[in-house]
Amino acid sequence: MKKRPLLLTAILLSAVNFLYAQTAPVTNEETVKLARWVETETNAGRGGALNNIFDVDKLIENISKNSKTLMTDPSFIEGFKTGFVGSMGSYGTRIVASTQGGSYKLLRIYQKDGSQHMIFRMFGNSGLNYHDYVLVRIKDSIKASDCFVYTTDETLSLTMGKLLDMMMAGQAGSTQVPPEVGMVTKLNELRKSGDYAGAKQYYEKLDDRVRDNKAVQVIYLSICQHLDKELYQKQLEHYGKLFPAASSGYMMMLDLYFLKKEYDKGIDAVNKLDDLVGKDPFLDYYRGLFYKVAGQKEKSSACFDRVYKYDSLIVPGLKKG
Repeated sequence: MKKRPLLLTAILLSAVNFLYAQTAPVTNEETVKLARWVETETNAGRGGALNNIFDVDKLIENISKNSKTLMTDPSFIEGFKTGFVGSMGSYGTRIVASTQGGSYKLLRIYQKDGSQHMIFRMFGNSGLNYHDYVLVRIKDSIKASDCFVYTTDETLSLTMGKLLDMMMAGQAGSTQVPPEVGMVTKLNELRKSGDYAGAKQYYEKLDDRVRDNKAVQVIYLSICQHLDKELYQKQLEHYGKLFPAASSGYMMMLDLYFLKKEYDKGIDAVNKLDDLVGKDPFLDYYRGLFYKVAGQKEKSSACFDRVYKYDSLIVPGLKKG
């Protein structure tokens, strides 16, 4: 009879250990391991690590907190989830394409509000950006529940929630993904295919509430950059007026200050961005460019030397001094 209590105790302890394993905080060591794997796979041109980085249920849960549509119409979630899963399944593939000619580099890991974070710098043909992932434990895996995107100054869930509500405006009761979603996707597809003239025409057909969305503005800025210098400058100024307090403005305004030859303002923007991301040695590359066009060769050479020492391969063709 004594064996039964012992057996029950063993079963209870086993259950407690199992539950703890499912809810235990993500450790620093686990974060480093995941971050290095993501960095290695992505820079090798393989999108699989980031294709599966998110726990879609957790991400949709966060989107729901930022979307009146999902909050008030739970029946919409299943239909939304089906299309969303397919889209996020190619997230890593899109990152690989955006880092052609550059890299996806772990900048740092840190802990905030009990959660582990990892920040990556994305640099390549699509420009400069930073991604700050929030990590959670899902059964025996470490996943991201959300990501703060520096070019939009928002978490992915907030951007998606606002975009969803914006597109569902005036379509109360609908459980179908509205046609505007396809239009925004089409805009981005045209951009990625290199059909910038077609993308511009498509953008001009969008409703004003869609066009002035921050995420859409970022896509359109990339389109204008390939079309016309004056159009690009005009759009940068428009972005600055739409979002005057946005920290993403520091990144967006770098090109504007180059175009307007306001080099001191450009260096100041680089310094503010550096503070914002918690210091990034690579930003000396942008300081070096501003100093170079300003005719300050000594300072420019010093900046490029530091970047070369940090990572000699980070910018193709970069040489010391």
